[in-house]
Amino acid sequence: MKDKITAFFNKNLSLVLPAALASVLSSAIFAVYGISVFSAWSVLITVLCLSVFKFCDYCVGLGSRGKLYITLFVVADVMLFLRMISGSSRQAFMEWFFTASVSAGFRIGFLLTLLVFFPVFFGMTIYYFTRVLYRMGYLVLLSLIPCIVYVKVVAEINNFYLVLIAMLNMAICIQHIYEARGGGARIVGLRSYILSSVCFMFVIMLIASAVPKKNEAKYFSSFQRLFMNINTSLELGENYSELNDTSGNADNYEDFSNRRMYTVYGSNIPYLKRQNFDYYDFEEDRWYPYEKDPQLYPAELWKSEHFMLNMTALQSAIKHADMYEPGFSAKYGLENIANGSVIHDPVNNMYIQSHNFGAVYYLAPERTLEILLRNNSDPIYVTSTGCFRNRSNKHPLNTMYQVTYYNEFVSRQSWIAGGGANFSAERSMDMLTELRDILRNNDDEFYWTSFLFLQELKDAEYYRSLYADNNKKISDEVKNLALEITQGCTYDWQKAEALQKYFADSGFIYDLEYTAKDTSPEYFLFKSHRGTCSDFASAYVLMARSLGMNVRYAEGFTAEETGRVGVYAIMDSNAHAYPEVFIPNMGWIVYEPTVASAYNGFAKRRGNLWFDLMALDMDYKLMLAVTFAAFIIFAAAFIYLVVIPFADEKLFVRRIRRASPAAAVKMLYGRIAQRTVKGLIPDASVLTPYELAQRIAAVMGCEIYSLVFKAENVIYGGGNANDADKADATESYFKLKDAIKEYKKSSRRKNRTGGKPVGQ
Repeated sequence: MKDKITAFFNKNLSLVLPAALASVLSSAIFAVYGISVFSAWSVLITVLCLSVFKFCDYCVGLGSRGKLYITLFVVADVMLFLRMISGSSRQAFMEWFFTASVSAGFRIGFLLTLLVFFPVFFGMTIYYFTRVLYRMGYLVLLSLIPCIVYVKVVAEINNFYLVLIAMLNMAICIQHIYEARGGGARIVGLRSYILSSVCFMFVIMLIASAVPKKNEAKYFSSFQRLFMNINTSLELGENYSELNDTSGNADNYEDFSNRRMYTVYGSNIPYLKRQNFDYYDFEEDRWYPYEKDPQLYPAELWKSEHFMLNMTALQSAIKHADMYEPGFSAKYGLENIANGSVIHDPVNNMYIQSHNFGAVYYLAPERTLEILLRNNSDPIYVTSTGCFRNRSNKHPLNTMYQVTYYNEFVSRQSWIAGGGANFSAERSMDMLTELRDILRNNDDEFYWTSFLFLQELKDAEYYRSLYADNNKKISDEVKNLALEITQGCTYDWQKAEALQKYFADSGFIYDLEYTAKDTSPEYFLFKSHRGTCSDFASAYVLMARSLGMNVRYAEGFTAEETGRVGVYAIMDSNAHAYPEVFIPNMGWIVYEPTVASAYNGFAKRRGNLWFDLMALDMDYKLMLAVTFAAFIIFAAAFIYLVVIPFADEKLFVRRIRRASPAAAVKMLYGRIAQRTVKGLIPDASVLTPYELAQRIAAVMGCEIYSLVFKAENVIYGGGNANDADKADATESYFKLKDAIKEYKKSSRRKNRTGGKPVGQ
């Protein structure tokens, strides 16, 4: 009974440890999404991993039939997984998977999708690399997958999982060494360790050079210096966290040290505003806010009001007004808006992770509706210009927040093309007032949309009055240039586009290294034609204001593409200044006068493979060097492990053919004792020829007695040999080589089937 229990334990231990590793790896991924290790999900994961291992163990014993069963099972599992993420749920699942957002959709369904994929994947791959062909490097590489998921989601992996994964890998390694020393199949050897380790090392280096990392992770600074070519000093000066009294930070963020400040998750990321500035100091060439501590609005109030400020709702309001008062849209030239197809102005989401950066303002696009913090209860407020902050003047360090916003570029061109922006401020006031009155009198649901658009226009006109006196200082030279550029333009949107186009078509140069001897807008516009984004934005705002347009100066950041789809990086070098123009019936709109900027080329790069590749956040030189080094090492390993032994064997056979019979017998026996059975017969070189023949017959079932008898006679007896003896010895040698090959195959097969013959 004791022997049976021991045999059962030894047999199943070889499955329990790898199955436990597969279960822990799967549980570590589930933990990213808030699933505790002590939960029903963990029980399901464990049961599924054990079932996969038992299924694989059963199929391996069936030979070819078992391989077919495994193939069918994998195909069915993949098809089920694809089915579960198909259709409308795919985008929500991907958003949830890469951001761990609880607002992405039905969470239970997504967890079931993970359950279908990861336990099966880990179970089958770990089974193969432990029970079929043990490879330490590949096993550890699989163990890193949860860490990669944590990096993508921007979370810190629990040390409990790290310790448990490491201990299980060590336990499996010790188990295989024990099995090898106990007389089982020797599937662990020095060459296996070296090959696995080298492969593992180079794959990790390639991943390190290609995948951006979460920069608050432990030891990230050293890792980043090695692989990412990015300044890793995270000591930020106090000026980074204070309210800015003047503009200019778009030009002087620590001389653009390429420090990672934020990671953004989303698609088609617009400009992310930090702060607005209101009036221009012509003597100091600086923009100033009217108030250092502006009036703050609760974020809930801001969201409730601005949710209805979208082009789709305004189009519906105009259509409804036409139903109550036929001819309303024709009166204001809005027939194309009222009768055209629906103008889509969808709500978008992005996720922003700050890295050791606690600024006053949360980064957000111009038309942001709401910011939700993942782990913070400090209320968020909004300034009158749409900048989000809290009362403590500093948002938490290393925090992630979700931004909900309208992307103005989706609806902008459709609205303008329909004539919706062909208004002066005065005519827009009349139209929106009449629209509000019609909808209010008919108790229409879109009354609030008309009311809020009218209120936004009134607020913008009040803002215009604040800088009216400041406009009087704009030189006639600047005003005359603006008039010349916008000649023939009637509406503000036409003037805004004409001013933007002027900088692109007039030979202006964007140059961070340039220092002008005169910092005035006049010198930039008429002399140097060279400057930073602040120079472009300042000149644009002043020219636009000289024309009576309602414009403000903003500073924030652009987001640059990384090597991962939907993941963007913001370095301090991405700081940017740009104008925001108020377009009647639309609201505040971002324009871009700075030439050769990421924003101007963003849409053009989409679909262009060359630009997409150049935009990836990868260290191509390092990847090329690592790949080349890997090729050299693998080539050397292939030559050492395959080419040299093959060539050596061929040369040996050739030497045997040329040698005398006696010399050939000596050489063949020496080859067998010193090399052929090395690692298979312990201490083969110190055994007598007869003892060696006995051991070979017992282990591999191959008899070479005739060869060893002749060898004893030649080596120790001083005898001679003839051609027949040489031929017989050569035949015994090749017979032994074939027996060794069959022995190794049988050993691997025996190990896979647990000692049972194949087919049972």
